[in-house]
Amino acid sequence: MNVNQISHRSTQRKQRSTRMADWPARLHQFLDTRQHTPFAWGYNDCCLFAAAAIEALTGRHPAPALIGAYHSALGARRASLFHRRAQREQRNSDPAYALLPLRPPVIPLSSADPFGVLDWPRRAGLRPIPLGLAGRGDLVAIDATGARHFPALAICAGAVALAPGRRGLERIPRPAWLRAWRV
Repeated sequence: MNVNQISHRSTQRKQRSTRMADWPARLHQFLDTRQHTPFAWGYNDCCLFAAAAIEALTGRHPAPALIGAYHSALGARRASLFHRRAQREQRNSDPAYALLPLRPPVIPLSSADPFGVLDWPRRAGLRPIPLGLAGRGDLVAIDATGARHFPALAICAGAVALAPGRRGLERIPRPAWLRAWRV
C-alpha cells in the first residue's frame, strides 16, 4: 500500500464521519442541559432525546417533524406510523430513489416494539455496529425496565448509556443494551 492509498482511505473515513470537530464538548453540554429534565412524551422521550443528541453531535436533526407532534404514548405510536408512511411515500415518488439499491423492508410495528424504536436509527441513516464497539456519543437500544419491557433509545456515555427517566437522565449498564448504531 502506498502513501496515496493511505491518504485516500483516511479521506474516505473523514467524509463518512458526520460528527462535528468539537463533538465531545457538544455532547457534554447537551447531556449537562438534559441532566435533570424528566421524561416527557413529544419533548424528552427516548426518540426525541436521541434525535437531539444526534443534532448536538452532527448539527442535523434526524426527525424534526416529530418535535411536538405528540404528547402521549398513543400519540407517539401514531406519529411514528405517520412518519414512516411519509418517508415511504417520498421514496416512492422521487425518481432519484429509483437509482439507489433496494433497502431491507421496514420492520412492522409489533407488540414487542410498538413505537418502532429499533427501526428508527436505520431510518435516520445510522449504521449498526456491534455492542462492544459502541463508544461515547453512539446510539444504543436498551431494555427499558418497567411494567412492559419495550426497547428504548439511549446515548452511550462510556461504560453506561444515558436515557430520559422520571427524574432526569438514568444510567443504563451495558448488560441492558440490545443494539448499537454509530453516530
